[in-house]
Order: sequence, then structure tokens, then C-alpha cells
Amino acid sequence: MFNTRNEDRVILRYLRNGETGYECIEPNGGRAYPSYFTVTGVMIQSASSCD
Repeated sequence: MFNTRNEDRVILRYLRNGETGYECIEPNGGRAYPSYFTVTGVMIQSASSCD
């Protein structure tokens, strides 16, 4: 997953082994997920970092 937004962070909701988790991706940042992750939601927030 790659966040192409320049000034907004993205919050991902995912399933991993039946458990729900959340991860923040900073602007112009990315993350590779293994095949046992299933992204179930994406939320764009107007914040420039994940702090």
C-alpha cells in the first residue's frame, strides 16, 4: 500500500488471523503486507504525520 497524498495520513483497518488491527501510513509513505493480511478499510485524515 502506498499513500500518494502529500499532506494527509491514511489509517488502514486490516484483518490478520481473524483479528482486526489499524496502521497509520504517513504522507508519501508505504508498507508491504503479507498475503495473510486483508485490508478492510481506508480512512484519509488531514494530518501530516502519524504522531
